[in-house]
Amino acid sequence: ILDRLIEELEEVVDQALTSYTSTTYLRGRMTQNAIRTLLADMLLWRGRYAESVHYCNLVLNDANNPLRLVPGLNYFRNVFVTGTSTETIFELNFNGNTQGNNATKWLYARTDVGGSRYIGANTRLHELFDSDKDVRKYCSFEFHGDNDASRDIVKYTGQCTNPTTSNRGYSYFSDTENRNWVVYRLSDVYLIKAEAMAEDMSIPGASFEAIAELCNKTYQRANYEDNSIELPVPGNQEEAREMVFDERQREFLFEGK
Repeated sequence: ILDRLIEELEEVVDQALTSYTSTTYLRGRMTQNAIRTLLADMLLWRGRYAESVHYCNLVLNDANNPLRLVPGLNYFRNVFVTGTSTETIFELNFNGNTQGNNATKWLYARTDVGGSRYIGANTRLHELFDSDKDVRKYCSFEFHGDNDASRDIVKYTGQCTNPTTSNRGYSYFSDTENRNWVVYRLSDVYLIKAEAMAEDMSIPGASFEAIAELCNKTYQRANYEDNSIELPVPGNQEEAREMVFDERQREFLFEGK
């Protein structure tokens, strides 16, 4: 099935629109880069790693629809609350007045702001983060300390006021049904490419240094308050795989990846 879908997408990818003048359409409709990213993802699943990297490179080098990571300070609000950010490749558009995103309201949002919160974060998730400056540790789920039993999901539903200070405050939004749901963003492309390289080191340009550089795109963005923090260059293929898997898990928590 995947092979057939890949074949069909490759037949039409060059016919897709490269951009839209409307930001809502640019991020909320399928563009050429959205198809390229979908292809890169499916090719990764199929173990066709060189082809996956090829489509990642087309996205990363596209001057018609340039993408850039949102700076760490505004990362969570711009990507998951405001929506249509500069790093979004494709997201599902929602508006509480006409078509609401009730999934986030029912599954993530807190009951005291009109949600149901059927899903909470595992109390061990903080162990994924090796840096206390990583904003994803505090902006993905509510975390006050190792022994804190409260683990509300903050991504899409609220914000951490001071993510890298000891005085962290959390606020939740009552309009969670308005949140756009991000399907693909620039982080996906960086980390799909990194994973493909980690699986096939014979790909042109693949190296342990290149894999670390790709993973550090998202890692250092999340640790923006400490410029000295970076992931080390892995020493072998297994370390490279683990680096990519760990960074993907930190970056895409609660995004359905």
